[in-house]
Amino acid sequence: MKCHDSAIIDEVRWFVILGLAAGCSNEAAVPDAAHYAGSGAIQLRSYTSEPGTGAGTSAVAEFIAREDCGTTQVGPCSIRSCAPDWLGLTVSAGDLTVDSTPAWSIPPGAPDQTRSVWYFARSAQPAFGPGDGRTLRAGGYAVPAFSVPFVAPDVAVITSPPPTATLALGASDFALTWTGGSGFVDVLFDFYSGNAVCRFDAALGMGTIPMAAFHPGPASYFVIETSNEVKTTLTDWAITTTASVDATWPDGTAAVGTATVTLP
Repeated sequence: MKCHDSAIIDEVRWFVILGLAAGCSNEAAVPDAAHYAGSGAIQLRSYTSEPGTGAGTSAVAEFIAREDCGTTQVGPCSIRSCAPDWLGLTVSAGDLTVDSTPAWSIPPGAPDQTRSVWYFARSAQPAFGPGDGRTLRAGGYAVPAFSVPFVAPDVAVITSPPPTATLALGASDFALTWTGGSGFVDVLFDFYSGNAVCRFDAALGMGTIPMAAFHPGPASYFVIETSNEVKTTLTDWAITTTASVDATWPDGTAAVGTATVTLP
């Protein structure tokens, strides 16, 4: 058995993280589940008022058979230390589909499905709304076929900070409050060299982002959303599927914008 070398992954705009443990492969032309192992997550985002995009759905997914960058946990925040194109070996689960109306297909993003496969897709229509039940299916390839029923969460309304296009993170911990929502409230930051997710129980109505999680640097993009998570266990694979909808400001617009970090 011989491990694959890492390969450069096609650049994409957003992320869904499917981190997988180390795995190796025989030199077979078409791999199967016995040749790879790992764990991870898929993220499906449905939105109705996101600035610059209107309504729609996006998905980003990875199936990584070897992880080449680390993740650090600081309180409720999980910080990824590298950008998507620096990750390790990625493999294919075949086409992903969501049984919306019309059905939504998310094909692998590279012609060689045994390595450097990055999923990214966007639809001009929301594939689901708050409270909707759907099923995601994978056709199978290096990752075996699977299906995941999921329910989209309810929308949280952010009451603090007030509506803003720029989230200014300073020297103190940053407090958030909200009403409504279900599952989790996630604050996602997309940095030039990685990303971070700060997750809170939606039922609490409040959460604090520790400033120890961040360093000064270029402005980043942020999204606040509510999410539900489903875990699927296959032979040699543990997969996490996250379905999310945008949280909103009180005026109903999506809670998204730019984040800046300034520390003394």
